[in-house]
Amino acid sequence: MDPCQAATHWAKRFSLASRAILDVSLRPWGLGATQYQVLWHLAHDGPLPQRDLQTLLSIEKPTLSEVISALPARAWPPKRQTPRTSAKSC
Repeated sequence: MDPCQAATHWAKRFSLASRAILDVSLRPWGLGATQYQVLWHLAHDGPLPQRDLQTLLSIEKPTLSEVISALPARAWPPKRQTPRTSAKSC
């Protein structure tokens, strides 16, 4: 195997192994790697148009739509608690 093929071979294996570890790590929360990436970008970059997420993640529009539509069903992102006003009793 020439050095270029060897490098691409190991890079691909590393990528697949990293993805598998990420999937196993996220499984308890019911998330996949792509869903995690979407949430990560939203947490770090704030609200983004879907087209920007599509570019950042290098995925097709239908794939991103499926990923995003599945998040609320899994209760992600978690709803923010609204602060309760303390009512004084008379």
